[in-house]
Amino acid sequence: MKSQNVLSTRQLNINSLTGRNLISNLNMSLGYEQVVVIGRNGVGKSTLIKALANGDSSQGIVCTNNRWIVHQSLIDNFFNHASNDELRNNISLLFEFKPWQVERELSEIGLNFNMESIQNVTTCLSQGELRKLNLVLAKLKNPELLFLDEPTEDLDQQGKQWLFKWLKGWNRGLIIVSHCQSLMRLFENFFIVAESGCRY
Repeated sequence: MKSQNVLSTRQLNINSLTGRNLISNLNMSLGYEQVVVIGRNGVGKSTLIKALANGDSSQGIVCTNNRWIVHQSLIDNFFNHASNDELRNNISLLFEFKPWQVERELSEIGLNFNMESIQNVTTCLSQGELRKLNLVLAKLKNPELLFLDEPTEDLDQQGKQWLFKWLKGWNRGLIIVSHCQSLMRLFENFFIVAESGCRY
């Protein structure tokens, strides 16, 4: 499926927090393609997609407003280790989407939440359960451009099967960082980040 660009960069430069140059003069554009970003640990993959998802035009990034990111670090996501009340309130926001669809997705990914059981939710959720909630929210939002950073981390087999099924049918823009071989087999487009340069 072709579309107008949902993301483009012009001479993008990105430095690490310590000032080390990670990305220099990157020019790229993305429509409704799905791309896996690969490279060794520490080369700047997560920093790159975080910058792209922020869509800072002053850095030369032009990005659709209809975008969503699920970070590798849970603390940066909508569902994180919050207080009981905040976690319950956040889960209840899921049900602002079609309740039947929410319950189906939660059930398929292995979470037994419904409108009645939300009040029993505590902060004893595991990292895998929090990751699942963030992924379900991303699917329900159905953004024009989706960023996923190591989405299989902390997922059990049921969660991975749900994720693979979802992404197999994804037909909008997607940039995903992953080391999971099973997930990478679903895609044909790879963006390689290395000290020697970035290439498609």
